Amino acid sequence: MVKVICSECGQQIIHKKDLAGCRGLLDSKPVCRKCYFARMEKRPISLYRDWSHPSIIALIATGCLVSGGAFLLSLAGILAVLWMGISMSLVQWALSIGFMLFCFLVCCSVILSWGRLYFKYGRYLK
Repeated sequence: MVKVICSECGQQIIHKKDLAGCRGLLDSKPVCRKCYFARMEKRPISLYRDWSHPSIIALIATGCLVSGGAFLLSLAGILAVLWMGISMSLVQWALSIGFMLFCFLVCCSVILSWGRLYFKYGRYLK
C-alpha cells in the first residue's frame, strides 16, 4: 500500500496497482494509471507500443513475404538443379544452400519478433 499523489491530476493513489510509473527519469514524480495511458495515446507511433498499426503490420508482412519468397525460390532452384542433373561446384552448392538458410532464418526471425511484440505488449491495446 502506497500513499502518493498523482503529479498530473492530483488524485491520491492508495493502492500500488493504481500507480503506473513516473513522469520522467530525472524527476521521479508518480503518475496514476489513467494519466499514464492518456499520455500514451498522445505519443507518436512506436514499434513496441503500436505493433498493430497498419504500417508496422505491412512492414512485418513484407519482410515475411520477401524472405519467405526468396527461401522458396532458392529451394526451387536447388531442386531444379538436382532434377536436371546440372553439375555444380562445391562453392556454388555452399552459396546456394547458405542463401536458402539465410532467407529461412530471416523469415523465422521476423515472425518470432512479431510474436514477441504481440505477447509482450498486446495487453496494452484496447
